[in-house]
Amino acid sequence: MRSACLSLFLSACTLALLSADGLPQPSPQVSCAASPRQALLPEVIAPAAGESPIWFVDGGGGQWQGPNVPVKSVWILERKIAGALRVTGRQRESTQSLTFREAMNGPVIGSLVIDTPAEASMTPGGASAEVMRKFAFVASYVFYPSPGCWELDAQLGEQRRKVVVAVS
Repeated sequence: MRSACLSLFLSACTLALLSADGLPQPSPQVSCAASPRQALLPEVIAPAAGESPIWFVDGGGGQWQGPNVPVKSVWILERKIAGALRVTGRQRESTQSLTFREAMNGPVIGSLVIDTPAEASMTPGGASAEVMRKFAFVASYVFYPSPGCWELDAQLGEQRRKVVVAVS
């Protein structure tokens, strides 16, 4: 009888952790020391996390959308640094990794590699010619497989920066 009650209790707990579609529900709060965001170019783009020469704008606002939902994001890069942009990501509490897309309909890839970020740059609304001479704005899509504390490791040429994003 005791094992039957315990089994029933564990089954109820498991069901409580799943949403109606069978996916894990996001945790109410993620304990994470996320990288601070700053208003780098407030007239041009949302606040970004990072530091010179690499910043990251998370288009999802830290809200988990599901494991198969791409989150449009933007990398802000100083043009004075030459070289490819290479990005990988992992969850700090587990072995899960991020995946990426360069374009909305592109293949899902384990690491984002943009060989010539200056050529891949988009022009955000409100960006002056002076801003565009100083920065490249590279759009990409990030897939967060679950809520959590995510570390993105970005390298531009020889410069490497880490950005931590809390997703809940």
